[in-house]
Amino acid sequence: MAPRPDLHFGLILALTIRGLAVTSYEEMRRVAALAETLDLDSVWLCDHFLTLAPDAYVEDPGIAETGAGPRGAGPRSMPLLECWTTLAALARDTRRVRLGTSVLCHSYRPPSVLAKMGATLDVISGGRLDLGLGAGWFEHEYRAYGIPFPRIGERIAQLGDGLEIIRRMWTEPRPVFQGRHYAIDGAVCDPPPLQRPHPPIWIGGEGDRIHRLAARAADGVNVRWWGPERLAGRAAYLDAACREAGRDPRALERSVTALLIVDRDAGRAAATRERFAGIPAESHIVGTPDQCAARIREYVEAGVRHFLFTIPDVAASAGLELAGREVLPAVRHEERRRRIHPTLMAADDLRPYLEPTRFIDSDHPDVVTQARRLVEGCAGDRERLERIYYFVRDMPYDILASFRYLAEGKSRASDVLHAGHAFCMGKASSFVALCRAAGIPARVGFQQLHCPDKPFMSEEVRRLWGDRTLPWHSLGEAYLDGRWLKLDATIDAATASAKGRPYARQFDGRHDIPTVEGPILKDLESHADYPAAVADWYETMAREIMRALDGGDAPQRIASDDALWSGPPPR
Repeated sequence: MAPRPDLHFGLILALTIRGLAVTSYEEMRRVAALAETLDLDSVWLCDHFLTLAPDAYVEDPGIAETGAGPRGAGPRSMPLLECWTTLAALARDTRRVRLGTSVLCHSYRPPSVLAKMGATLDVISGGRLDLGLGAGWFEHEYRAYGIPFPRIGERIAQLGDGLEIIRRMWTEPRPVFQGRHYAIDGAVCDPPPLQRPHPPIWIGGEGDRIHRLAARAADGVNVRWWGPERLAGRAAYLDAACREAGRDPRALERSVTALLIVDRDAGRAAATRERFAGIPAESHIVGTPDQCAARIREYVEAGVRHFLFTIPDVAASAGLELAGREVLPAVRHEERRRRIHPTLMAADDLRPYLEPTRFIDSDHPDVVTQARRLVEGCAGDRERLERIYYFVRDMPYDILASFRYLAEGKSRASDVLHAGHAFCMGKASSFVALCRAAGIPARVGFQQLHCPDKPFMSEEVRRLWGDRTLPWHSLGEAYLDGRWLKLDATIDAATASAKGRPYARQFDGRHDIPTVEGPILKDLESHADYPAAVADWYETMAREIMRALDGGDAPQRIASDDALWSGPPPR
């Protein structure tokens, strides 16, 4: 697995802990759909048949000693859907989120059969499987279902054999393997998984032996309930284990399972936390949205880029929606800013071009989400910038419709994205906001254009504006490879071609892309945000045009108002 360029946020739909499991499929489907809408990356299920109280859960596998005394008299278990059957259903009921197992107990299915099951799920889901495996720990569950429960060393050795079988079946046409515990001879896996070379393989666990196995044979390792400090301290051990196995340490991704309790009322969040006091407190991400975002950033500083969150009563509470709309977008936005080269981040003259402003609301959840979708999978800033540019340019140009929402005071970049059409102000602000949300410094540039015929304007606006110049044409500028690029995206390509003024240059990451509206009379200044006088002028002009459309003597009065059409004087 290549090092992850962006943060990955997954949601665990079911653990074997009461209060942390969605128990009906209808609710699970609804929660998974909400997670997809909120732009989470994945949903995960545990591989258990029984549920436990939180204290019993952490005591049985030796995660923590609670000293809680006798356990309550409540039911030993509650409804819990079987992992693979449920994932197969979710493969059809979701479209984008990845589907993961956190984690499968290797003892419950022969590895050769598991390889075939995983390949099939990857095929029917369109290549969305993440396979998480573990050595097993729930002795009571083993005994209840008649499954042998050997010592931990033997279980880890069995897991090692199983990993080798799965990998070979996913990558070889006629795999053969003879291990201490399992063997195959021509176990064909056809069709193979869609993902190449194979779906990501994770190992879950916290001990030295399981971590050495992960360093040798897995794409990633997940630990439960560790805080940032312990994860940071473990990095050297994992790196050394990878090198000992002949692997680049960056090839082993680090993941954490953490309890996420977000609430605008910090007191209410703390009360919810008490229900899960048996889970080690170091892994609790609890509090207001700002507090939770700050704690997640501590994990990122510790080197974690892959998160699996479990949210109490997720099907009934507002926790998922609050996390998805406020907490996680804020963390993503901050991390994208940090991806800028350290020398750029340290340069005071670039900092203003990465921050949200009044009109460039690059921290708005909808802007952050759109930016993330656009740049997902990009290898660098050049490719990110190219995708953003064409997205904005392809947005329909409609000056009259844009003046309508501008006259209502909807002047931010997020307003433009909601409307789905724009003129130069909206195109520039949305371009700059999306760039900043993706970690690319960007600003608004201004030009004075000579465009007497104004072929792109609606007839109503053209009659009022006449043959006057365009005094404050705005466009987006982005900082790439040590220089500012002027990238005009005002007119969508289809309209430009239809009017006989196609773009003469396409994006190449090196050259400016000039406007197609008319000759540039003068380049004006550039700003981190719209100057107040210019923004006020745009809004005033929009309101006046709306008045002119109402009829009466307004059209003549407005058309003859030279001061209105001249705009504020340049600095």
